[in-house]
Formats: sequence, structure tokens, C-alpha cells
Amino acid sequence: MNQRCIRLLLLAGMVAMSLGCGGDGDDSASAPLDPEVSALVTASSGATVSTESDSASIDIPAGALADDLTITIVPLPKNSQPDKANLGSNAFEFGPDGTQFAKPVTLTLDLSANVPNGKKAQIAMLEGDSWQSIAGSVVADKKVSAPIEHFSTYVILFVGDETKVTTAECSDLSFSACGGSLTGTWKVVDVCLNQTIDANPFASVPACQSSVFSANIDYQGTIDFGSNGSYRFNVTIGTSSVKMEFSDACLKAATGAAGSDICTTIGQSMGSCTYASGVCKCEEVMDETADTDTDTGTYQTSGSTLTITSAGDSESSAMRYCVQGSRATMEVTDDNDQSVSYLILTKK
Repeated sequence: MNQRCIRLLLLAGMVAMSLGCGGDGDDSASAPLDPEVSALVTASSGATVSTESDSASIDIPAGALADDLTITIVPLPKNSQPDKANLGSNAFEFGPDGTQFAKPVTLTLDLSANVPNGKKAQIAMLEGDSWQSIAGSVVADKKVSAPIEHFSTYVILFVGDETKVTTAECSDLSFSACGGSLTGTWKVVDVCLNQTIDANPFASVPACQSSVFSANIDYQGTIDFGSNGSYRFNVTIGTSSVKMEFSDACLKAATGAAGSDICTTIGQSMGSCTYASGVCKCEEVMDETADTDTDTGTYQTSGSTLTITSAGDSESSAMRYCVQGSRATMEVTDDNDQSVSYLILTKK
């Protein structure tokens, strides 16, 4: 992702640190562990494999496995896992580790802790010594489910309650992958960033419920998908900006310090903060000079998945997409932080 966008998306977090906003405490006790599970699943019919108390289950549809396979689930105590203060369940090691699926399977875990204020529950996968959120997590009836593409160790992770950022085009976005033909020239309408930014990280403080966080990034350009399997991406990123407003009562309630002093502290992270009439207003405009990104390569589609390979790059990127008439939406996952954005296009 463009470094300017990353900087804009981090500003809210930087301000939160400036105000010294703390979390909800470490409620790290693990729920009782179920026994390990082992079950043979046939590739032709699939099956659902669950722990004894149904604290973890995996729903494998027919055709997801290449061959018949013995599936294992090994429960692991939350206390022994990385970032245990932000976990909402025990961890579960699904095996054989690394097993790939021909189609997504659904993993479901019991939510064994209350979701902290300002956060939400997501399925996350262990990568090294950190957790990576899985796009498409759904919470229902004290359970969290998500589609996964391979076996690993999974857990419920509490992350910042994410908000879509930029223009009104994204405010009512509802995405469901449906596939369709991409051949032709498409105009970029908007990019709906769905990063880990708290819409109001101080909402739990009554005096801060009216605090304002807003951000905008101006995108324009085209994407050409040729009938021969080639593509050309040409997008210009224009002015980026972020605005925040805190009342004096909010700043004092959140920090215990005078609003004018905290406003000065926030200003050290942002381009401009002013304090007047009991309100701290901050605004930063970044890189007003347009920045154009151009990329070419090859693409292919399969069902509702688009796979692109940049020219000179041996690795490919896959994303879900949906074409509905003259409008297309693409779901893009950042490989580094697993954040999700949505690219909205219209047919030229």
C-alpha cells in the first residue's frame, strides 16, 4: 500500500497513544480444554469435525480435500499463546498442518470472553509469533466463524472496531463475491479502506462520544483487463487528509490533563491542531501533489476469484470480486497486516 495511505491510517492510533488511552485489562484465563479430536473425512462427501463441547469445529464441503484425510484438532490454552490479553478463546491447532483446500472451508470457534469496548472479535491465524486476522469473520450466538484456505493454528482475536474510510461511496458498502466478466476498461470510483482505525477510540468515555474522526483519500484512474489475459493498472492518488475534533471535557476525562495541553501534544503528531472555545481541532493534508501508480501483468479468473501476476514478478495475488452490471467491486487484502480494502470500479 502507498506509504502516504499508511501514514494517514496510523494517525488515529498515534493520537490515541498521545492521550494515553488504555485497554480493558488482561482477562487472560483460559477456558477448559476439550480432548484432542481425530476424524477421517472423505474427499467426495466432506464432513464437519468438532471438539467434544463444540468449542471448535471445521465444516469441510465435498470436493475441498484432494484425498481422504484424517483431520485433527488440538486445543491449546490461551494463557500460553502470544498476545493473550487480546484473545477471546483458547487456540486450536488444526491438522495436518498446512493442508490446502480446493475451496474455502468454514472454521467456527466459541467466544469465551466478553468483547472489550471499541473492539470486535475475528478469527485469526498464527504466523510466527503473532496473530493475523482472517477477512470475512462473522459473529453470531457467541461464536465466530470465518472461511479459511488451509490448516494452521487459529484463535479468536480482539481487534480495533474497524471503520470504512473515505467518501460516501463507501458508507453503505456491502460486498459479496459473485465473479463475472472483467474484460474491458474500468474507471476507479473509490477505494474503501477498511483498516484498523477506531472510529472513536474514546467512545467508552461519556464525554468523548461526540469526538470526530474522519479521513479522505482521493483516487482516480483506470484498470484495463484485456481479452488476452493481460491487465494495465493506472491509478493516481491525489490529496489525502484527516480531521479530528475533541472537546475540552473529552480530553480532560480521557487524560486528566487540561485540554489545551493535550491539544498541543496531539499537534506534535499532526500537521495542525488548534484549541479554541473548549474544542481541539486537528487537521493534516498530505502530499497534495498527485502520485500515479502504474502496473502491468497477466490475470485470470476462476469463479469469484481474480488472480493477478505483475510483470517481472514470480508471485501472484488473489482477490475476491463481483461484477454487477457496469459496476465491479474487488476485495483486496494487504499481505503484511491482513487488512482489507475494497476497490470500486465502473465500466467505461
